Amino acid sequence: MAEVAANNVYPDANPWLDLSGYLVNGWNADALTRSVKALVDGNTVTLSGSLVTGDPKAAFTLPVGLRPANPETFVAHLRDIGTVECQILTGGRFYVPPYSYNPLGGFPAGEILLFSVTYQRRA
Repeated sequence: MAEVAANNVYPDANPWLDLSGYLVNGWNADALTRSVKALVDGNTVTLSGSLVTGDPKAAFTLPVGLRPANPETFVAHLRDIGTVECQILTGGRFYVPPYSYNPLGGFPAGEILLFSVTYQRRA
């Protein structure tokens, strides 16, 4: 599966890549209001997303060229829970670890997760 460059009104700037096609396990993004996008500037990647949640074990796996050099941990906002922690592993898996929400109460599938993270990608 290939990343798709999103519409870019500034042709001299790097385009945002639409990664919505990589979503799995019930996570989704519609084309109008929800998405996950990546901006690559040299060795720096910025991921930004507004997603409908699914299984917290894995939302998507990043393509090889966008994977972080080191595991990345960052905060995101989940509407009914508030702040949760998310991680991207060096293998590219994006997930929500169970210690960042109440596993006994379950993970709220169908809610909106908002996040943005910038990291150095693998050389």
